[in-house]
Formats: sequence, C-alpha cells, structure tokens
Amino acid sequence: MAPGKPVNLFLALTVRSKSPKTVVILAGGLGSRYNGLKQTDALLPTGETLLEFSIFDAIQAGFDKFVLIVNPNIAQEYIERLGRIGIKKKVEMHFVPQEMDGFLPDEYIDIGKERSKPWGTGHAVLTAKLVVNEPFVVINADDFYGRSSYMKIQESISGDVIKNNRYEMIAFPVNTTLSENGPVSRGVCTLDDQQNLIEVVEHTRIKRQGSQIISETETGNVVLKENILVSMNFWCFHPSVFDFLQEEFLRFLQQYNVSKSEFYIPAVVQQLIGSNLIKVKVHQSESQWMGLTYPDDKEVLKVFLSDEIQNGKYPSQLW
Repeated sequence: MAPGKPVNLFLALTVRSKSPKTVVILAGGLGSRYNGLKQTDALLPTGETLLEFSIFDAIQAGFDKFVLIVNPNIAQEYIERLGRIGIKKKVEMHFVPQEMDGFLPDEYIDIGKERSKPWGTGHAVLTAKLVVNEPFVVINADDFYGRSSYMKIQESISGDVIKNNRYEMIAFPVNTTLSENGPVSRGVCTLDDQQNLIEVVEHTRIKRQGSQIISETETGNVVLKENILVSMNFWCFHPSVFDFLQEEFLRFLQQYNVSKSEFYIPAVVQQLIGSNLIKVKVHQSESQWMGLTYPDDKEVLKVFLSDEIQNGKYPSQLW
C-alpha cells in the first residue's frame, strides 16, 4: 500500500545523530473536550506548554530526536518556537502533518478527504514511518509522564532490549490518572506474572464515584481496582511496528465505518499479542502522571508545574 501523497516535512536540525534516541509525539488531536489546542496552550507565564516539559524530560534522559505528528491547525509560530528549541538544545526536530489521505489506498482517498477528524493514534504513529528507522518512544502531547518514565525506557533502548518481537510500555495506576472535571478514557491492562501485557481494553468513561472508581460501559458499570495499571499511550516500539500498522490499517479500512471510526494503537498491539507476534513488557512509572483533558485541568497543571519548579525539579525557564 502506497503511503499516499508525499508528506510535507519541516525539520529544525543541527547535527544528525548516527544512532538517535527518538520520541514520536502525537500532537495532531483536535482537543474537542478541551475546547482548544492543548498542544500549544501555554501553562506558565514564560510560555512553556505541557508538551515542552515532556521534551525537556526526554532530553534530560538522553533522547535527541523528536518527531511531532501535527495537524494543520497548529500555528506556524509554535512550530518555529519548537524549531528554535531544537536548535538551541542540539536535537533533531521533525514536524510531520497527519494527512487525512496519507497511507490510504486509492479507493479510500476521497473518504479521507471528507473526514474532519484525524484517523486516530495508530494512523498517527504510521505517519512517522517517513522519518523513523530506529526503536522509538510514542507519547501524547497532552500528557505529563515524568522524567523517570523516559529514563526507564532509555535504559531499554540503550541495552538493545527493543526488538522486532519485543516492545515495551510505561503504565500508571488508574487512581493517579483521573480528572476531577469529568470521565476519562484509559486502556486497562492485564499482565502475566512476568509483567508482559496480556490484554489492553479501552474504557471510555472512567470516573471516581464515591469511594470507587467506576467505568461506565454499555452493559453496566464496572468497578476498577485503585491500582490497576492503565496505558497512557507511552509505548516503545521497534520500527517493525510500521509494517504491522500498515497491514492493520488496511484491515481497519475494510471492516469499520471509515467515515467515523478511529484506528487506535492499543487495538493493533492487542491484535499482535493475540497472534503471538510480539510481547510487550510493562513497567509501572515511578512518576506522577498529569494531563489535559478538560479546560479546568489547566489550573491543576499550573499549580503542579509551579510546585515542581519551586522544588528544583525544573528551572524557572525551561529554555
């Protein structure tokens, strides 16, 4: 399947690393519940966004190549800001638009042009195929994962642990990932006794109700254990995942309502695990997760990041 029309790339580059440590950042979401673009919303008076704290943590952990999957609504001024950061910190910064007709077979091109919503996280990662040839981390632009998460995965990449049949994931206890401002979607994980992922099931309406954590489903409410691990889309993949993604994306187009459905990373990972093609080692993060889902989450993030700065974990100005 051809990748569709060539993607337009913008690259802020100093010196290419011969063996880059790469982070792919999914920054193409439209922020429907947030009522705006979370990717570019400054959280501090000095202009830093949540995305920039992730870049800072990753650089501190040894990563030196960043691939941002973006949508057309992101202002050119912000892309230029990140480009300047890349030049200043001497790391690669790639910006790759998640084109609606990218990686679509010819018979689906017109449908792709009609869509107003991106195809989903699986398609976003597939878009990175154009610039990534090495093991890489995937994160969301609107999540704060903490430095220890990047350090743990960097150890695996440097130790040559990530293989074509061996991926990894950073997970968080569900009780640390809730929002006081509304229900959230999380991939609830089931692990074997060696901490390998058996199953990840997407729950779309998780919230605290009294003393319990409730997941609302079509068949009724499910009570989740406080410390059950959930995926927050912090993955570490071998580049072999691109072939899997391309194959599964074609299957998705053939089986689902392609005008509305989305192609998600966990669904692909689950398919590969079920087919015994890969194993995914799960690490529980030692860091505090924070994120932006609803507008009122922004004030919580401001307080959290200000405290982190006061405690000396970050400089008063990142750059």
